[in-house]
Amino acid sequence: MDNGVMIPDLPKMYGNFHHVLKPGGKYIMFETHPFIRPFDDSGAEIRVKKPYTSTGPFVSTVKTGEITEFAWRISDIFNALFGAGFNMSRMEEIHSEKGDYDNWFSRKPDETDDQYENKYGWENNSWAALPQWIGFSARKCEERK
Repeated sequence: MDNGVMIPDLPKMYGNFHHVLKPGGKYIMFETHPFIRPFDDSGAEIRVKKPYTSTGPFVSTVKTGEITEFAWRISDIFNALFGAGFNMSRMEEIHSEKGDYDNWFSRKPDETDDQYENKYGWENNSWAALPQWIGFSARKCEERK
């Protein structure tokens, strides 16, 4: 299982996963959905912060120093997996639900129960209309030559 947002070379990463798995071995990925990465999630309304095709690298400063991240598209992930020799067996796009870890539905200290519950309905919160997570399952094909 991986979280590939900080990986600069997807084909190399998937090639390494393919290398260490036995034939028929299973690979599972769970990640923030690529579709939401172009958006600025600092407010209640949805605002675009970059084009979907802009994949990075993006450098930001955190308490421990600088981090470099990438905003891979679904096609980047799939093409790297196929190129490494994996067969995709399943893909899921997942919406956040109450009680799950979520990026933008976290409860604020001054929120009432009703205000918090309303965040999970797209009629009250535009973010709830978008899938928040994506998951893939793949199997290693026969050995590559």
